[in-house]
Amino acid sequence: FILVATGLLGNKGYWGDDWAVISAPFWWGIPRAMEVGAENLRRPMAVIYWAVALKLARFDAQATFFMSFSIHAISSILMGLAVQIAFPKRFPLVYGVALISFFLPMLPPLSYFLILDNSRLAVLFYWVSVLLFQHWATRPQAWSLPLLPIVAFALSLLSYESAFLMPLITLLMVYPIYQRRQPNPTRQQTAWMIAELAIAHVVAVVIYFFIRNIYHISVHVSQEGNQPLTDF
Repeated sequence: FILVATGLLGNKGYWGDDWAVISAPFWWGIPRAMEVGAENLRRPMAVIYWAVALKLARFDAQATFFMSFSIHAISSILMGLAVQIAFPKRFPLVYGVALISFFLPMLPPLSYFLILDNSRLAVLFYWVSVLLFQHWATRPQAWSLPLLPIVAFALSLLSYESAFLMPLITLLMVYPIYQRRQPNPTRQQTAWMIAELAIAHVVAVVIYFFIRNIYHISVHVSQEGNQPLTDF
């Protein structure tokens, strides 16, 4: 389906907000484009991805769309895998969720018509974080911050801010695993698990604001004395 959609799209070029992303890698090399893009767009992971992807695709819209749409497909597969882990032996649910997430996204214009859409990258990192949280939920009961899931969730936030809305879905995907590992948990044990998840997400948010602001400050300092950049 991705190949067919890419073929039907054709090399129609870019439009609208696409130019805000394209300008930096078009005029500069990847390191400089990352600095300029992060300064203007304030989404470091998305800027890094697009700078590399556009250079590799030689700014061909059709090739860029294929890479971007492939990320959407991988995210749908990861979502189906997370649902399967949370609700095993419910294969119709798993396949249905994966297919619906691919063919009927919440915002079809963004997923199917905008080539340079940051939300796809954010969703990919988010479902990676969910799978890592699920693995963390299988550990023996002991206090430990899930470092890898925290990093993955922070990367999702650094790609697009929509991940702020997702922690409750993470709890829905993690709690069944925790319940299988520890049947009939007490209220205190359940509250402790939820608190650990909440703290992990708060840490990821702190990392997000720290990197976002520090990166912005470092780029601003590095540009002192240079000619001001033209705003996208």
